[in-house]
Formats: sequence, structure tokens, C-alpha cells
Amino acid sequence: MIDQSKWENILKFRQLTYKKGIENSFNSKLNQKSIIHRIGENDKVKAIDHLFEEQINLFKLRMSYSAMVFEFSFLKLNEVWPYWDIKPYSYALLSDNKALIDRYAYLPIDDHIIYKNPKDGVPRGFNYTVQGLLRENNSLIKRGLGAFQKDIDQKKSIGFHKAHIACTEAIASKDLVAIKSALQNFEKGRLKNVAVRADICENVISFFPIVYAKIAWMKGLEVDPQSKYMPLELLEVKPLEEYTIPYWFLRDYYREKGIDWRYDPIHPELQDWDNDPENPNRSKGGFFKNIFT
Repeated sequence: MIDQSKWENILKFRQLTYKKGIENSFNSKLNQKSIIHRIGENDKVKAIDHLFEEQINLFKLRMSYSAMVFEFSFLKLNEVWPYWDIKPYSYALLSDNKALIDRYAYLPIDDHIIYKNPKDGVPRGFNYTVQGLLRENNSLIKRGLGAFQKDIDQKKSIGFHKAHIACTEAIASKDLVAIKSALQNFEKGRLKNVAVRADICENVISFFPIVYAKIAWMKGLEVDPQSKYMPLELLEVKPLEEYTIPYWFLRDYYREKGIDWRYDPIHPELQDWDNDPENPNRSKGGFFKNIFT
């Protein structure tokens, strides 16, 4: 688990930067990729804090916010996280927001502008295995497995890539015993230690294997990894009654896409909520007004 004093320091730091990030999201002269990325990370950290408080619904809602932010950063700002980070897929899956998960299942990896820029390298295999499993598309699964094997042949992160392959093949074959074993591979010694060093939140959730565990549960393969980092309460698929949009830039983005999730701004005083045309009662703030105050 995370040392309590260390976690409190992290929250204090996030609280100091969170409001500033929302304010800076209005300033087009600043580096919006960096600003938006930090907002998404703040939402993940707040979700973990809700988990400590045993508020699972708020955890799911915050995870959906983080996933929304990372979708926006990729498709609108051309941030290249699909080249190195599987975690935004886990944020979408942990939210149990099916509409959002479906959007991640069809992220246009190959057609996106960043894929055509050689200096950015190539998207990681997990994009294809995760999307392939969600869509039950064998050609995508095969492509992802091939990408992992190529990295193994080149001696790149062999343990991680073998674990990805094992999880993908086990889910594709609907083998519960193999799925459980494959998920546990991610938590063996060195692999888990590397993950924890890269992200303190890995002390709470194993973000790599939980992607595959959630997909298994979505497919009716209710595996119990018997891991404190993948608790059953997070694996059970229980969507919220409502998912809302927390930021003005996401509201504008999703309205362009024809998505009508209700806009309920976090820190409405920073997002001009009083003058917002979607404010049903301009004398009241959003539900999350005081979360970071």
C-alpha cells in the first residue's frame, strides 16, 4: 500500500495544480497537451482517493473523466500516448461506461495523423490486442500479438510482452484457468516492481493486467485473479446510472460528436458556469464544486 503521509503530499500537490490547470485550459498560448495530460492524471489520482474512501461510484465517475480527457488529448491534441501507455484503456474500462469503452474500442490508431509521423515510432501492440478483444476482431488480435512478438525478438521488455500475449491468448480462447495465470504473470516480482516505480498508483491497482481482467468480465469470463491489486469489486461490471462531462473543453468536444452526456463542471466558477447555456439553474454550481477545496 501507499505510505499515508506520501499520499497526502501527492494530494496536496494535485490540489495546488488542479485549479490552475483548469484555468490554463482556456489559454491557447500555453502548451495544452501538457495541461490536459495533467488534468487527466489528476482525475486518476482523485479516483484512487475515492477508492480509499470506499466510494466506488465516485471512483468510476472519476475514471470516466480521466478516460474522456485522454481520448480528447489523442484525437483533438494529437498527444501520442497510444505509443507507450495502456493505462487510458484501463481508465475507460474501470469506469464501466459502455459508451466510452466502445469509443476506446474504435480509437482510429492507424488512421490518425501521429501514426504517419515516423519520428513517433509505431503504436504499441496493446492497442490492437485490446481493441481486438473488445471488438472480437481476430485480425486485430493477430496484429497485436505479432507486434509483441517482434519486440520480444528484439529483446525489448520481454517479460511485459509475454504477459500481454498470455492474457490475450487466454481471453481469446475463453480459458478461465489460463486467464487467471496470465493475469498473475503481471504481478510477479520484477514486472510489478517496475510498474510501481513508474506510477505510485500501482500500489493500489495493477493497471496493465486489469485491462484484460475487465475485458474478461465484460465477456462473461468472471475470473478471480486473487489479487489485492485487482479486487473483484472493481472487476464486476456495474455501470453508473449517469456519466457526466466535467470540463468545458470536453463538453465542446463531445457535443461535436453528437454525445449528450450532461455537462456538470468541476469548479464551475473557473469554467464560466454562470453564463453557460447548458446551466439549468445559474445560481447553483455543479455537484463537484468543492471537491478540491
